[in-house]
This record gives sequence, structure tokens and C-alpha cells, in this order.
Amino acid sequence: MVEHLLNDDSIDLVLNLIIPQAHVQVSLAAITTGKHVYSEKPLGINGDEGRKVIQAADARNVRVGNAPDTFLGRAPDSPQIHR
Repeated sequence: MVEHLLNDDSIDLVLNLIIPQAHVQVSLAAITTGKHVYSEKPLGINGDEGRKVIQAADARNVRVGNAPDTFLGRAPDSPQIHR
């Protein structure tokens, strides 16, 4: 089913909400098919994985975004910004 969605030309963006250990695999699969990716944090488990995603996106000319907070709301241990 995932392959069907990734190969669907009417889909431009993948929202990657899977477990952190699978972020890179899902992001790279989406990027490979020319999809933009918006991912929960972390982008990758380490810097090398994050760089791999960015490099793949650059090579395919797609954009990658990464949430500073969770998509479903701020994590309880996230720092708060007061103005």
C-alpha cells in the first residue's frame, strides 16, 4: 500500500509521523519518488542520517521540513518561548 501511495502522482508531500528509527527509511523512499517530506523530529537518529536525507532531497530537487515540536502538539519536555 505504501508503494502505491508513493507512486501516486497526485501526492506531492509525505507527512512522516512514523517512529523515529524509521524516519530516514520512509523519508528516503518518498524523496526517491519525487515527493516533498515533512517529518517529525528527529530527521534522523544521528547527523549522518540527517545529512543523507538532505543530500537526497537536494539531488531530487524536493524540499524537506522537520518539526521543531511534534505535529500533534508540543512535547511536555519542550522548552517554552515566552513573549
